[in-house]
Amino acid sequence: MKGFGCEVSYENTDGQVAYKVTGELLSDSIFVKHEHKPSHGRPSVISINKRKKTSQIPIHFVDRAMIENRKIEGIAEVIKFEEIENILKRKLATETYIS
Repeated sequence: MKGFGCEVSYENTDGQVAYKVTGELLSDSIFVKHEHKPSHGRPSVISINKRKKTSQIPIHFVDRAMIENRKIEGIAEVIKFEEIENILKRKLATETYIS
């Protein structure tokens, strides 16, 4: 992602820290991949979606198992890891045209 000129920050273990950081950074996009504790990402994303200043940030669950997909339906888009590059390219192209 840094190859696209994007600033990357991440939180691997603590959903509360991730929630706090998203409010401070106001990211352009959020990608969630919790391989070890998939149940931790869902509550964090719900909280981020409910907060007024972060509710418009696009959120993507990356490589979620099919059983998890039913639990997150309507909360965030589910994508494959390989799709991140295309999402970032589209975002950069849109920003270029708006500027």
